[in-house]
Amino acid sequence: MATTDEDLVRRWWPVLPSRLTRSVLAVTQPNLVGVGVELERAERAVAHESFAECPTPVVVIPTLPNPAVFLVSSSRGLIGEDVFPIGATIPLPPAVAEDQQTRWLSPMVECESLMAGEQLALLLR
Repeated sequence: MATTDEDLVRRWWPVLPSRLTRSVLAVTQPNLVGVGVELERAERAVAHESFAECPTPVVVIPTLPNPAVFLVSSSRGLIGEDVFPIGATIPLPPAVAEDQQTRWLSPMVECESLMAGEQLALLLR
């Protein structure tokens, strides 16, 4: 069973007394690509009107150099961007990474599908 409901995840995997948490992870593959972007640049892209037409999930992982991670369907067109390698794990909210809480910039539940890499490349220009 899979879910994107953060409250349900907290009930299934509560914070343990030792402050360890269970994490929800996405594993990158050819049709699930993570692209790290500077937070301000990501916020501008998410606020753009064309993003609203075809939103894609964006998770903020504060411990990364490029903390806003767009989840897209391909890496095509993303030359020069911080593309995660295939097999990389991406913590999803409400996961904690190095004592930092992850959060959604664009929640997965609001997205019907993943944006294509080419579309993201246009938004990031």
